[in-house]
Amino acid sequence: MLPWTTTCDNVGFALRADGASRAARRERARTALAEVVLAPEAIDKFPRQLSGGMRQRVALARALAVRPDLLLCDQPFSALDARSRRDLRQLLCDIQARAGPTTVFVTHDSEEALSLADVLVVMAMGRIEQVGTPAEILSHPASAMVRAQISG
Repeated sequence: MLPWTTTCDNVGFALRADGASRAARRERARTALAEVVLAPEAIDKFPRQLSGGMRQRVALARALAVRPDLLLCDQPFSALDARSRRDLRQLLCDIQARAGPTTVFVTHDSEEALSLADVLVVMAMGRIEQVGTPAEILSHPASAMVRAQISG
């Protein structure tokens, strides 16, 4: 996040390349922030004034504001407390259910992977060990390595 700009301007910054007016960027940013359920009073705050969970919501809103076809989330919940992780995981599921962008979600947390994925790619030492639905991988792990990774 850009520490010298407000939450709304942080989200709108990604939209500058579109050539949209400041007012149009601000409106689209507000829409994206509402989509990630950020409290309205946080819109004009600076990053240092936000909690970790709020900062993650802003980062997600910034990514969604440009309406991407593909969203990459690289361990987005790793620095959050358990409640924030659970809330943001549910939010991401809700966004996906509303025909959100295809999302590649990188995590070391098997619970997150199993609850979010339509398709899992289990990797070890940089190699793909198994690809399948969560149910397929849970019921038929391809190896002891896969079994160990999905069990926690």
